[in-house]
Amino acid sequence: MGHRRRHHPDYLHLSKDAAFTLAHAAYVRALGRIELIFAFLASVFFFQEKVSRAEIAGVILLSGAIILIVLEKAA
Repeated sequence: MGHRRRHHPDYLHLSKDAAFTLAHAAYVRALGRIELIFAFLASVFFFQEKVSRAEIAGVILLSGAIILIVLEKAA
């Protein structure tokens, strides 16, 4: 009896490709949050809005998260 070659259904290959695409999309979505930082800075510098400590802390945390994502992606 000869060695039979396995044929996997096409949907298995599609799901693997979709996972890689979704992983890339997760990075894009996370980096897309940088617009929140620009909106915050515009509201402070152009519109002289008062900001709370919580908002400042949120922008600092968001900036740190974006930096970590970029550094992890570069590694």
